[in-house]
Amino acid sequence: MPGKSPFSEDWRDCLKAHYTHVIRTNDVRTEKTLRTVLHECGYNDAQINEWYVLATMHVDDVDPDFVPDMELVQAEAAPVMVAVPEMPPAPVAVIEEPPPEDAVADEEADDDPPPHDPNGFQQLSMF
Repeated sequence: MPGKSPFSEDWRDCLKAHYTHVIRTNDVRTEKTLRTVLHECGYNDAQINEWYVLATMHVDDVDPDFVPDMELVQAEAAPVMVAVPEMPPAPVAVIEEPPPEDAVADEEADDDPPPHDPNGFQQLSMF
């Protein structure tokens, strides 16, 4: 079958989810073979290491006895720089002008119910 499979992205997403599960359950044996498969699929070490950090980022997602690879975590976390503004911008005061008198008169005219039409629809009593 020539060309790219329509399911290739789904398969790659499944590989990523499987790798995340393997890391969270601390399955070292499967991790070694899965890394080989990920390399054969075209993923590089930087992408795989990023997934490792994302998989272990929250303590509730991993096993209680899980110990992360600190060298890998520090290597991935070191180049991350986040710009934080010193002060948030001051709120801008918005002054609303009262609507013109013509607009108020038009709104009041719209509130009046239409006159009763003897040949039109009529609400019937339920009881």
